[in-house]
Amino acid sequence: MAKRSQKSGKSGPNEGSGLNSPIDGAGGKSQPAPWALPDSDPNKPLTHGPHPPSPPESPKQRRISLSARLNSLNTNAGPSSTGATGAPTSSSATPSIRDPTAVAVSDLLGTMQNTLKALGNTFDVLGEQTIRVASLGPAVDALSQIELVQAELNQRTKQQDEDMQEVKTRQLETIKEHLRTVLRPRVNDIVASCIQKEIETRVHNQLTEQIPASLRDWLLRYRLQIMQAKRDLHNSYAYLFFEPPCHAV
Repeated sequence: MAKRSQKSGKSGPNEGSGLNSPIDGAGGKSQPAPWALPDSDPNKPLTHGPHPPSPPESPKQRRISLSARLNSLNTNAGPSSTGATGAPTSSSATPSIRDPTAVAVSDLLGTMQNTLKALGNTFDVLGEQTIRVASLGPAVDALSQIELVQAELNQRTKQQDEDMQEVKTRQLETIKEHLRTVLRPRVNDIVASCIQKEIETRVHNQLTEQIPASLRDWLLRYRLQIMQAKRDLHNSYAYLFFEPPCHAV
């Protein structure tokens, strides 16, 4: 144990270059560990012979991902170890020391991830809007065509109304001229005939009302007497002209 303590106590050129030592994110060089690991750590492999190359010359140290380094820095509890008395001790009691550069890089990565998520959502919405606008293209085209047809229909309707008004005016003038030249004389004759009939009817009705029935009977008898006198006179003239001559006995 004493030899091992002396051997571990020696400081070599590559001491503290293991995975448990923090790595500088800027240059990739190893930094001294913030806490010293005990010699009795069972997880530390025993090295025989020359020490491994330094981190700048080792490709394995350069290939450690940034996320692995951040996870190793974010862990608050380390592997359990045994102290000098042989009792198991835990490194959770040791306060965690975080590199400010690693914290800044972690915050930058989180911000970039949130920005990428927001951009992804924005692109998704833009894609949906593009698809919707593309699907609405035929409807917009049909709507514009409908508006054009409606405007043309309104123009034609207005023109037809104007033409109908002009035809109506011409027909009215033609009808008035026909009334003046043809129908007015016939109307005058028809009106005169109707007036004459109406006058005769009214005169007859008034005479019937004004002349009593006895007077009408007397007029009828008088007319019969006149007709009988005319007949007798006619017969007397006939006897005078057609009577045979008288012969003396």
